[in-house]
Amino acid sequence: MKSIPKLNIGTDLFKVVDGSKKIINSLKKVSLKKLTVIMWRMYEDGSKVTMPTKLVTLKLVGGEMEMRVVDSSYEKFKEVTDQLTEVNFYVPNMFLIFQSELVREYNDSSFVKFEVRIPKSLVQIERRKEIRIMTDNRFSLTVEMNKTVRINRNCYDISSGGFSIVVGKSDVRFFQEGDHIKGIKLCLEKRLIHCNGKIISIIHMSPEVNTELLYGGYKISFKFTDIKSEDFDFINDFIFRYL
Repeated sequence: MKSIPKLNIGTDLFKVVDGSKKIINSLKKVSLKKLTVIMWRMYEDGSKVTMPTKLVTLKLVGGEMEMRVVDSSYEKFKEVTDQLTEVNFYVPNMFLIFQSELVREYNDSSFVKFEVRIPKSLVQIERRKEIRIMTDNRFSLTVEMNKTVRINRNCYDISSGGFSIVVGKSDVRFFQEGDHIKGIKLCLEKRLIHCNGKIISIIHMSPEVNTELLYGGYKISFKFTDIKSEDFDFINDFIFRYL
C-alpha cells in the first residue's frame, strides 16, 4: 500500500480506501464535478505550502491523471513539487487525501499542466467527525443580529461545519440555542466571508479554561446554514494548512 501523508489528526478520523474500482469512481467524481484539488507539501519545521489544482482527465489505459494548476504561477508549482517524486493532494469537498507519483509537467504561457499516476489508495476523512482547530486569535468574527445588536469577537475554534466564539455574561443574553443568525461576517486571513448560522450549543467556560474573561465565559457554537461554495473551500484549505 502506498504510504499516507502524515497529518495531525487521530486515526479514528479517517479510513483507507483500497481497490482500483473504488478509487477510480472517487476520482471520476472529482473530475466530473470539477472540484478543487489542493496540492500540498509539508516541510521539516511543520509548515505547509498549498496550491489549488483541477483533475482534468483520467487516462485509465496508462494509469495516469492529467492535472491543471488553478490561478498559480509555475514558480509556485515548483515550490510545491521541487525535488519530489511523489506529491500530496487533498479534495476538500470529498474529504479525500492521496499521494501520487509525478510523471511529467508542461509549462504553457497561460497555464501549468502536469500528469501523475493514479494512486493505489485514498484516505477518506470521516465527514461526521469534522476536523476542528483552535484559532489562537488568528482571525476575528463579527456577528450582527437584526439592526440593534453588533458583537465583535475573536473566533475560538472553527471546522468545515461551523465555528464558535466566547462571550461574557453581559452578551450571552443575546443568544439562545436554536437561533438562526443571519448576516454573520467572518474575517479569515483578510478574506471577508458572509454566511448564516444556527446556534447549536451554549456552554459555560470557567476562568481556568478561558483566561481572557475574569469570571469565565460562554462558548457559543454555530453551524453553517448558508455559505458560498468558494468560501467553504477556503475554510477547508485554511484548516488543512494548520493541521
